[in-house]
Amino acid sequence: MFQEAEEVEVEKRRIVTTVMTTSEGTFIDEYVAKFSNYSKLIRSTAVWQRLIKLLNMPKEHRKGGFFTTEELSKAEHTLVRLVQKVTLSDECKALSEGIPVSRKSQLRWFHPYMSHEGMIRLGGRLRHSSESEDFKHPIVLPKGHQLTRLLFEDYHKRLLQAGPQLLLSTVRFNCSAIRRNEYRTASGSSLVQVFPSKVTQFMGELLAERVTVAHPFSRTGIDFFGPVPGPRQTAVKTYGAIFVCMAIEADLELVSDLSTNRFIQALRRFVARRGRCSEIFSDSGTNFGTGFRNYYEC
Repeated sequence: MFQEAEEVEVEKRRIVTTVMTTSEGTFIDEYVAKFSNYSKLIRSTAVWQRLIKLLNMPKEHRKGGFFTTEELSKAEHTLVRLVQKVTLSDECKALSEGIPVSRKSQLRWFHPYMSHEGMIRLGGRLRHSSESEDFKHPIVLPKGHQLTRLLFEDYHKRLLQAGPQLLLSTVRFNCSAIRRNEYRTASGSSLVQVFPSKVTQFMGELLAERVTVAHPFSRTGIDFFGPVPGPRQTAVKTYGAIFVCMAIEADLELVSDLSTNRFIQALRRFVARRGRCSEIFSDSGTNFGTGFRNYYEC
């Protein structure tokens, strides 16, 4: 007789495999969160970048020493670039491909562009200015990020617990915060608030004469307005010749009519007080004709 084999039940277990992935956003957020001081964050990043650079060089060419301004600036730009890729991913992708940002983007009114460092900078009307690139086209920092908070705290300490307006104006030389932002300063007692002005249309770029530092009234714009209401007893019309400094202020002279002679007389009084102009801008008025040119070229 054959004994039937006993059925053996095979135990079945469900094995769950967990795969952990570290995204770029998680890395930069965790890395910046390890620091409570902006200067230490920049120098630590510069250390890693120098180490990578030295490992890719032959041993005989490796040199140490103090950090240079270029290395610290490169480390700062690297951090900003990584933070922007996470917090402004849509804008980075669009600008890298050479297309405008979305109409829903907070930056759409500010002519953002991708700089050669790979960072988003704001456009504006100061392209012809002689100021630095950071002043003309500030870097965009995201709202509420640890990097932005550390930056404001660092400037707050450097300025010896400065007030909100001085702190904001100083930081804006290097960066610009988007949307309504609130940053608690190092003392914890004051709150810095940013309220960007609403822009309804794109503005044209300013002329180089408007944004270049020069002696007052060395570049002057001229125009007339009027007639100016005078006393009722007189029937003589009076007009105004306005001399506008392209960078600072304005000057006003009264003339009895719109002829070239009266304008030359007003110009003489103006030059006697303000000095001779290096450049004069005007429209195509007939009183700014040959006689005026001959007088001023003498």
